[in-house]
Amino acid sequence: MIKFVASHLSGNGGTETVLVPVLNHFAKNNSVELVIFGAPDNDYWLSKLNSNIKVRIINYSGKFSKLLSFTQEAFSIKKNDLLISLSPSFIKLSSLLRKAKLSNFKIISWIHFSLVDQDLFNPHDITYADYHLAISNKIKKQLVSLGVAEKNIAVIYNPIKQERIWHSQQHDGVNIAYIGRSSFKGQKNLKELFDGLKNSSNTNLFIVGNGSKEEIAKCKNYIAKNQITSKVTWAGWQKDPWHYLEDKNIDGIILTSKFEGLPMVFLESISRGVPVISSQFDGYDDVVKEKINGFSYEPGNIDKLTKAIAKIKDIKDKKKIQNSINEFYNDNYFAKLDNVIKEIY
Repeated sequence: MIKFVASHLSGNGGTETVLVPVLNHFAKNNSVELVIFGAPDNDYWLSKLNSNIKVRIINYSGKFSKLLSFTQEAFSIKKNDLLISLSPSFIKLSSLLRKAKLSNFKIISWIHFSLVDQDLFNPHDITYADYHLAISNKIKKQLVSLGVAEKNIAVIYNPIKQERIWHSQQHDGVNIAYIGRSSFKGQKNLKELFDGLKNSSNTNLFIVGNGSKEEIAKCKNYIAKNQITSKVTWAGWQKDPWHYLEDKNIDGIILTSKFEGLPMVFLESISRGVPVISSQFDGYDDVVKEKINGFSYEPGNIDKLTKAIAKIKDIKDKKKIQNSINEFYNDNYFAKLDNVIKEIY
């Protein structure tokens, strides 16, 4: 049995985008179970899982209830099971209980966001795992800095389907899109995107995704204050963001984030031959290849951001864009992942 464990998932993020193909892949030749602590806000993605995958959602009502649920689940792990945990606190607890039971199941960490630029968990909890699947070189470096031996870390990135190349119709100006959660000054740092848009002539921005009413209000107030409301189209949450954007003649996808794990939205964009614009958050260069599949800029450098937006249409070789992430495409990804798991399990 391969058991995947995750704490609360929104149902709208990149983690869920990755979980579906990975679980479905393992379900071809293994018994697979997915345990989620806390019901996803959006459970549509669960319908994409192979029907052979057992899915359990465990709700809790407070810290003690959560600890009790974690403990019961950790005790249920059987000898020779393989635990792949997306939850750092569950990694530590299951390791301690394994020691108490004198059991021998393996524990693998598979964390989908930065280990240090956050206040959600103690990063040292991750070190209790036997092995680590790192989705980026940045996370590998963070694991090593926590004392994890390099031989116990495999950088596997994330899988992406190679899509049909998009070809835009001739159009004036620049059309860019942001896909993700609306966050004004937080991680997603949309304020910086709006500052770049303010200085970009003949540019349209499509924002696809949801966010809290408070954050969206901050964004809309800021763009109104800076007189760029006419440049911004708010699409809200879309079940299929790419279907929504397909006829919008998008020239590039943009992230002005302060930090990311591995930006799935960039992989999804590049797989369609659509270039990207990125702030230089730690690890951005795992995906962004300068002038080949996109441009980057130093955080806070609005002038360079504005120039990147203006130049994004200059990257015209769509096949070259698409081929720039060959190691992420499903066949290559799963071949590497299978080899890693075979060595562990």
